[in-house]
Amino acid sequence: MLARAASIFRYRKHGYNVVATLASGAEGLPIRFSSTLRPGQRVVISVPQAIGEPSVNFEIIRDGDVLLVSEPVTAPVDEMTTAGVADQ
Repeated sequence: MLARAASIFRYRKHGYNVVATLASGAEGLPIRFSSTLRPGQRVVISVPQAIGEPSVNFEIIRDGDVLLVSEPVTAPVDEMTTAGVADQ
């Protein structure tokens, strides 16, 4: 399950620059994601888990001048994607 997550935003001329740093599990290497959101835009971030385990997803939504961050949710395992990864 997602162990660590932090997000910040900065106002920029073309929108809010959102930066999220996440790690999968207590020992997982962190990843950083950056996106510029205008009003009404959203982004979904998916954090992979072990092969065969569902990913953990959360969404950042810009609603006017407000940023909303959803609670992390587990996504269903996609058997085609998992099979392709497992075969490599």
